Amino acid sequence: MNSKSDSPRDMQLTFLKSISFNAFSIILTNVHKNPQI
Repeated sequence: MNSKSDSPRDMQLTFLKSISFNAFSIILTNVHKNPQI
Protein backbone atom coordinates (compact mmCIF):
# COMPACT_ATOMS: atom_id res chain seq x y z
CA MET A 1 0.00 0.00 0.00
CA ASN A 2 1.21 3.48 -0.83
CA SER A 3 1.55 6.11 1.88
CA LYS A 4 0.35 8.71 -0.64
CA SER A 5 -3.38 8.50 0.00
CA ASP A 6 -4.16 11.80 -1.71
CA SER A 7 -3.19 10.71 -5.23
CA PRO A 8 -5.80 11.36 -7.96
CA ARG A 9 -6.28 7.63 -8.54
CA ASP A 10 -7.05 7.00 -4.86
CA MET A 11 -9.43 9.96 -4.82
CA GLN A 12 -11.23 8.57 -7.89
CA LEU A 13 -11.43 5.11 -6.29
CA THR A 14 -12.91 6.48 -3.07
CA PHE A 15 -15.33 8.58 -5.11
CA LEU A 16 -16.45 5.57 -7.14
CA LYS A 17 -16.75 3.47 -3.98
CA SER A 18 -19.02 6.02 -2.29
CA ILE A 19 -21.11 6.41 -5.45
CA SER A 20 -21.63 2.66 -5.83
CA PHE A 21 -22.43 2.40 -2.12
CA ASN A 22 -25.04 5.15 -2.44
CA ALA A 23 -26.56 3.49 -5.51
CA PHE A 24 -26.62 0.15 -3.67
CA SER A 25 -28.45 1.58 -0.67
CA ILE A 26 -30.90 3.40 -2.96
CA ILE A 27 -31.62 0.14 -4.81
CA LEU A 28 -32.05 -1.66 -1.49
CA THR A 29 -34.57 0.88 -0.22
CA ASN A 30 -36.43 0.77 -3.54
CA VAL A 31 -36.62 -3.02 -3.36
CA HIS A 32 -37.91 -2.82 0.22
CA LYS A 33 -40.51 -0.26 -0.83
CA ASN A 34 -41.56 -2.29 -3.89
CA PRO A 35 -41.21 -6.00 -3.00
CA GLN A 36 -43.03 -7.04 -6.17
CA ILE A 37 -39.99 -6.24 -8.35
